[in-house]
Amino acid sequence: MITVRPSEHSLTGRPIVEILENNEVVGIIYPTESGIKIVSAHISTQEIDDDFNGEVIKDDGSGSFPPIPAVIIEFQPSPYIITPDGIIRI
Repeated sequence: MITVRPSEHSLTGRPIVEILENNEVVGIIYPTESGIKIVSAHISTQEIDDDFNGEVIKDDGSGSFPPIPAVIIEFQPSPYIITPDGIIRI
């Protein structure tokens, strides 16, 4: 079962949303300056709805340590924030 829970990044203290599968963290979601970043070693496909007004950038993780794949979702404009209550459109 896939679930999510609000949390705090262990190094930066920034708010994040953990993605869990059977109560094990398999990825995280957190805000960036221009959108939302999804980080997971389990990213395998990239699908975008035709009516999505933004950009999705796939990152193979080679520039980070440890190198974990990520997807950056940039909104036009960035209308969302992450709070302890979840992802909220502003």
